[in-house]
Formats: sequence, C-alpha cells, structure tokens
Amino acid sequence: MADAFIVDVRGARNYEMMQGLKKQMFFGFMVCRDFSVSVSGLSPRDRPLVFIRHLQGERSFDGFKQRHLRSHPDGYMLAKRTIFDNKAKLEGGHIAQIAKSAGAQPSERWHALAKFYSANALDFDKKWGGILEEEVKAYLDKLSGRILVIGCGSGKEVDYLAERTRTRTIFGFDFSSEAILIARMKYHDLRDNFLVEDMYNVEYVLGGEFDAVVANASLLHLLTQDDLTIVLQKIRSRLRDGGLLFVRLIHKVGCALLDMDDDSFQGLITPTVKESLREYVCSNKKGEFIDVNDLIQPHKSGVLSPHVFQKLLSVAIPLREEIDGHEERGEVRWFVYFTPDELRNIILASGYKIREEIVVHPHRSVPTVSWLSALLEKV
Repeated sequence: MADAFIVDVRGARNYEMMQGLKKQMFFGFMVCRDFSVSVSGLSPRDRPLVFIRHLQGERSFDGFKQRHLRSHPDGYMLAKRTIFDNKAKLEGGHIAQIAKSAGAQPSERWHALAKFYSANALDFDKKWGGILEEEVKAYLDKLSGRILVIGCGSGKEVDYLAERTRTRTIFGFDFSSEAILIARMKYHDLRDNFLVEDMYNVEYVLGGEFDAVVANASLLHLLTQDDLTIVLQKIRSRLRDGGLLFVRLIHKVGCALLDMDDDSFQGLITPTVKESLREYVCSNKKGEFIDVNDLIQPHKSGVLSPHVFQKLLSVAIPLREEIDGHEERGEVRWFVYFTPDELRNIILASGYKIREEIVVHPHRSVPTVSWLSALLEKV
C-alpha cells in the first residue's frame, strides 16, 4: 500500500482503519446499516451512496473531520462530496461539451486525441519530455504558491516548478493516463501530485484555490475555438483573486515573419509569391514597376508597410482555419488556432487582465508554427 498512488477504500468500517494514511484515497460506501449511519451521520433516505475524496496527509476524510458538529437541521452532518457531485461533474465536464455540440465532430476529435496520446505517450516523452524552452521558464519563474498545471503530460512543468519553489504544492493533470503513469515513474517524489483528468473538468480537480495555473500548449487541443472562453472561465473559478494564468497557444499565422532569419524568410518567397506581391504593389502604385527583391529584402528592419506585409502573409502563409487535424503516425491530432487580437478579446471577456502583453515566439523545431504566449491575472 505504501507504493500505491491512489487507494480505493470501500465499506464504512474501513473509515476508522484508514485515518492518517498519507495517500490520496477515494472512500465509498452505501448508507444502509446502523453502523454506516452512526459513522457518517448521513440519512440513507437523503444520501444512499457516498463518495468522498481524502487528500494526501489529512487525518480523516474530508467531510468527517468534525463529526461531532451537526450542521444538518435534523442533526446529520452531510459529507462534502457524494455520488451526486460525481453526477454534476459528468454533466458539467467535457462529456456535456461534446453532447451540446452540433454534430459528431467534437466527439470524434476528443476520441481521436485520446487515441493519439494513449498510443504515443512514451514517444512524446522521449522527444519532448526533457525540453522546456527558455521563454517558458521565464514565465514559470514568475509563479509561486499553490500551482496547477493543465495538460501536464509527463510532468516537466510540475517538476521544474517544484524544484524552483522547493514546495510540494505543485499539481498537474492530464487526460492521458499513460502520460500520467510516465510522470509518476519519472518524478517519484511527486507521484501523488499527478492526476488523470480532462481539462474541461478543471473545476473538479483537487479542492480550494490556486495562486497560479499553467496551460502550456494544452488549450490548443480544445474541441472548438469557442470553448476557449468556457475553459478560461472555469480556470478563473479556481484562481484566487489576483491569481495568475500562463497560457500558450498556436498562432493562426504559420510563422512569425519578423522573427525569421533572412534565409528562412527568403525560402518563403517563391516565384509565384513574388509575382503575386509585385502585381499587388504595382496596382497600388498606378502601374509603376517595383523591384520586389528590393521590397522584401530588408524585412527585419521594418521597411515593409503594413498593407504589403499583410498581403505577403496572405500569399506566402495563408491563415489557418480555426481548427484542423493533422495526421501523425496513423492517428489524427486536432488543434485550434488564434490570432493575437482574437486571443486578446477572449481573455478580456473571460474576466482577466493581460499582465504581460501577448508575445509571439517561433517554434524551436517546426518552422511553420509560432506560439502565442501571455501572462494573465484574474480580476
């Protein structure tokens, strides 16, 4: 039992036996006998089935810490968590989002993502599990206190924050049980800090408020673009007043032109793109001939005018759709995309202020991808 991550306890008699065990436990029993009623203080008519989460290190189960207090009008002290709470979770989490969505697409996307990360958890850990970009570390270094990492995968952000803060109040969850198993094996001292859950159910993860939440490249797997508002509001409900949220998503534009080196930039300018851009510029110059090479060469010095820059974006790197799927290793991963303006508007409408302005970072190994990073504060 000492090596177990979670203990599932059944039967009211075990309540007295299991107090003080320093594990996260789930305690369930039916209120159907005198012993169950006396231990729990519950009425079988009101609460026939009880399901309670006991957090690591608690001396008694949540809801029974002060059994002698009688808060119910009839003298019963009701448990804080019952089977009815689980029902609310299923009705309010990602299952509800899928059910409410038009058509079968969101459901198909969710199952495709689950299948992909189940099959590729180990390979992803080998490829990305040890990589935490410097720009991400810079954001994480601004966070402290009790922190929740959404979509933690194999646990690199949780480990980094725990090492930096020297605390055990850093928790992470992911909907991939395979990824969480890897995290628990890699970071054995933090094994009880990793949980299996879906990001649409963030309001049900652990209890209490957090000083900060991290969503590093996790919300990009939302089922629809509109769901960002829903999930940001759910995250907000878990933050203390003034709490921080670090979020990182993918730019709708395939890459950040002004962040490219000259070779990468010139590689985008195919003859077709050059001709399209030349025609566009000449039409705005009343037929005057323009040397496109002269126009695009000094792109990093900001010589490109805004309208020419936008045209270059449209002909060289068209905007992505709001959501699309990419086939990898025989499976499909779905992504949602945002422009900085779209992201800013959603953030402000969801009850946050932008603590640090949205920044575009090029992907370190995928030249057609740019990150949108922002530090938000609950207001």
